[in-house]
Amino acid sequence: MNDRHIFVRLEDDSAYMKPGALVVCRLSLSWITNEKRQSRKRISPLSFYASEDDPCASFVPIRPVHSDFATPRVISTARAFIDECRGGHPECEPRTPTRLPTRVLDVTGSQVKLHTPGCHELGEYVTLSYCWGGPQPLLLTQHTVDEFRSGLDESRLPPTIRDAVTATRLLGFRYLWVDALCIIQDSEQDKLFEIGNMGEVYRNSIVTLSASRSSSVNQGFSPGIKGQDNGIKVSGSSEGVAVELSLAGGHKGRLNLAKKIYDQFEALPLNQRGWALQEYLLSGRILAFGNEAVWMCGKHKHRPLVPSIMYIAPFPSLARTTLSAVRQLKADERASIWADVVNDFTGRDLTVADDRVWALAGVINVFQVAWADKCMWGLWRSNFVVDAWWRRSRHAKPALSNTRSKRAPSWSWMSLNSQVQQRDMAVRSTTASLVSVADDSGWAINLHARLLPTPHQPDVELPNTEAAQSVVVQAQDSLSLLTSVLRHTQQQQRLILHMDLLEDEVDGKPKLLLQLGEHASGFSEGLIVVQEMAGDITFRRVGFFESCDDSHLWASAQYQTVRLI
Repeated sequence: MNDRHIFVRLEDDSAYMKPGALVVCRLSLSWITNEKRQSRKRISPLSFYASEDDPCASFVPIRPVHSDFATPRVISTARAFIDECRGGHPECEPRTPTRLPTRVLDVTGSQVKLHTPGCHELGEYVTLSYCWGGPQPLLLTQHTVDEFRSGLDESRLPPTIRDAVTATRLLGFRYLWVDALCIIQDSEQDKLFEIGNMGEVYRNSIVTLSASRSSSVNQGFSPGIKGQDNGIKVSGSSEGVAVELSLAGGHKGRLNLAKKIYDQFEALPLNQRGWALQEYLLSGRILAFGNEAVWMCGKHKHRPLVPSIMYIAPFPSLARTTLSAVRQLKADERASIWADVVNDFTGRDLTVADDRVWALAGVINVFQVAWADKCMWGLWRSNFVVDAWWRRSRHAKPALSNTRSKRAPSWSWMSLNSQVQQRDMAVRSTTASLVSVADDSGWAINLHARLLPTPHQPDVELPNTEAAQSVVVQAQDSLSLLTSVLRHTQQQQRLILHMDLLEDEVDGKPKLLLQLGEHASGFSEGLIVVQEMAGDITFRRVGFFESCDDSHLWASAQYQTVRLI
């Protein structure tokens, strides 16, 4: 130690300040050895906290992380937040009782009973957002309707639904809506109707209870926190540095200094599920039980019910917005928010791949009314060409299948099981246009656009990986029409083809390039298509292309109307 000088300092770090925080700072350790080498370590950020029942709690508002949803403080704070939001946030809905869903659970008695409201019955109800986590131990079916109406003993409910019943009662509400127990699961007609109406169900609920940290209905609201480092390990403890204080009146207190925990909210199990996205987007108010209890509404994005040493990192790419704000969005803002929805949704997990068509139905129905527009297989009619500007994401998780599903047309991202990426339209202009919808189902559309053949290209072996989706085709000036597409530094040309699937779905047919638009710096982008039959105007999408400095080629290409299926 004689040859080493150690410096310790506390640095203010206001970027991590939370309301009511006593101290938030970084601890910086620096040392210099006799060889004049300098090292530095930063432990950040730090926060003082005290337990709820400790005398220090009277002047230290920050608490340790706790996940018990039923504590008096959590419930009383949640009720206060609901009342504040309902009475003082004009941007948040609903503020008054609304029409009840087709079926709700009445939780006021000793048993939970299925209630079927009258056509005009109004009321306030709570919704539940949770992970099923596999086959459900209790479902509403055509054979159990009468039993559910007669009443279910609470002990028969799986833990997450049982916790939702408890929370609904403690918050002072009578009705609870849970999909597994309020939708007749063996009736396709009832499921289709209720799925289409699900957006209204969540939008009109007084609050949505979100079991964010539970990956199964059998885990309840508060499964134990695993793998979290609660602070600086001192003498084998993970509680941080504890300081014993002598207080007035002879009382003893305990003050703790610990490293803050980062809560990656989007990484919680519920927020990885496809069905949960519309519940998150459309709920006016959310009471989320993740690593700690958090309140969300139109005014407050992430508001902890009990301020703790946890720092909540909100969704980085997708912001919740109120329905009134959705109505007022301009065309470019609509395109941007929809691109965020698609990018987020397609990266989530679905147990049944074909649910990709249904799991956003509630959002789509609400947006169709708000925007007075028609959504066709995930692309908006008024903005069809812009919405068609998608490709398979380079960071996509392994696909469930390498074949295109027949559940949607080839031009729709719903036809793939992979994550897709909507394009940034800020510096692009469209050249194609939607002429008409060719059939009642919206499966076939007529598009006015320019087409060019792809150049002759050498055989390229696709890497045996799901992440590699781009095929780079290089050629010399002597090659055909598009060999001057991209001028490279070594006078080579490049055309980038992003194929939708690794498996060859071209069937030996020649690929054509259908231009959707142009980049301000000279790039052209659009669809890779193949012709269904020689001489026919019907095409299928098989990928997305990018090319550079090719405006002179497209200028000579003739516009034509093609049919995409």
